[in-house]
Amino acid sequence: MRLHRKITLPGFGILLLAALLFGSCSIMAAKIEEDSVFENQQNVKMFLEGIAKTEDNFSIKAFSRKTQVRIPSKRSELFTHSFYLIDLGGGKYHSLSFVNLKTILSKEGVWALDKDTDLKSYQEYIEGENKWKLWALYPEDTIDAKQTLTNIIDTINSGVKYYYKDHIKHRPDSLNCNTALYETVVLQTSTQ
Repeated sequence: MRLHRKITLPGFGILLLAALLFGSCSIMAAKIEEDSVFENQQNVKMFLEGIAKTEDNFSIKAFSRKTQVRIPSKRSELFTHSFYLIDLGGGKYHSLSFVNLKTILSKEGVWALDKDTDLKSYQEYIEGENKWKLWALYPEDTIDAKQTLTNIIDTINSGVKYYYKDHIKHRPDSLNCNTALYETVVLQTSTQ
């Protein structure tokens, strides 16, 4: 015999609020997890420009993972988070993702370096645990690292806003963690 539960209006409200607060790429969730995030976009921009100018053998990888909110048997883009991993070689790497700086209502987006959840999910992924259900978005060595960094820097300069709902039609000059990645990534062209 199957048990059916009805979701009450207050229960639905709590579920919706939790999804909005923690299902999106919100720094509010990051602050709860005590993530260290560079909130000053000029620092992030200078860091990325430094890598692009001084590093010759760096690579960029792109990943997606489930967020902290778990909805059984649902895989909506609202509940996925995408980020870059900048691999400098020798075991040195940094994560980079586009997130909401303050709250969902502010809709102010920034690029954040080394969010704990991004780094933790990647570390578990390479160790073979993969509790975060992390997956690579592109095959190894297919991203044009320098051009992708240039696109991210251009995005920082453009002052785009943040929005969290992937499943709603894309808004001009607005990004979230998923759309920011897909709109800035550049794949290498094969020279055959």
